Amino acid sequence: MRTRCGQAVATDPSRSGKLQPVLMAAARSLVTVVLAIVLATILIVPADATDDWSPPLSPVTITRVVDGDTVQAILNGLEVTVRLIGVDTPETVHPTKAVEAYGKEASDFTRQTLEGRDAWLEFDVGQQDRYGRLLAYVWTSQPVDWSDAEVREHMHNAVILLRGYGRLMTIPPNVRHVDAFRVYEAEARSLGLGLWGDDYGLDAAPEGVNLNTASLEELQQIIHIGPARAQAIIAGRPWHSVDELLRISGIGQERLADIKEQGVAYVE
Repeated sequence: MRTRCGQAVATDPSRSGKLQPVLMAAARSLVTVVLAIVLATILIVPADATDDWSPPLSPVTITRVVDGDTVQAILNGLEVTVRLIGVDTPETVHPTKAVEAYGKEASDFTRQTLEGRDAWLEFDVGQQDRYGRLLAYVWTSQPVDWSDAEVREHMHNAVILLRGYGRLMTIPPNVRHVDAFRVYEAEARSLGLGLWGDDYGLDAAPEGVNLNTASLEELQQIIHIGPARAQAIIAGRPWHSVDELLRISGIGQERLADIKEQGVAYVE
């Protein structure tokens, strides 16, 4: 009940309830706009950089480590979530997956290295993933040059691979350091470091699932692929790209993005 010109006027209690979703949507939009403005101030360097290229670095403070390959940080006064480019550490906080072997060790390593410290973000072509996370290479110290030695010493993404805390995960177009990252992962595997060691046996696991040759059981290692979809994949051979999985009933753009992010499925 409210008054207007001395007269009592009844209010509609449903009106405020209807406004709440609108206000929430407006708040989400504001956060998106602010983040877009922040990103617009960052100069992105093309992926075809040369030996003398010098990508700008954005200073941040790491406030929290989510897991081995994901952190939260303060960038230009805004709290953001950062997903490290080119690496995939074992899961520890996935909503539908159990904690994976060597996941705790990878998370602890990233926490000890980054949490509560200043760092510098180097961006590639793609700035964000579909979850709204920033995609970046995280430097623990500003490099004096762009040599392999500096990358090995001061880029956290690289150190994760070199010490066996994670494996290579490449999602184009962010491929600036992929050649070096392949070398780093191979070195860790050859030395049996971290998750490549005998205690974890990851090196003995298949590196991927070929859509054209995998068995019914092997195809089900791919996220979102159960027995029926695995049979449909076999019936649909030959496959020329992972993107063609959109032909499978129930596989849309979002599930295809999950499959590609998992990095297991491939075509040969």
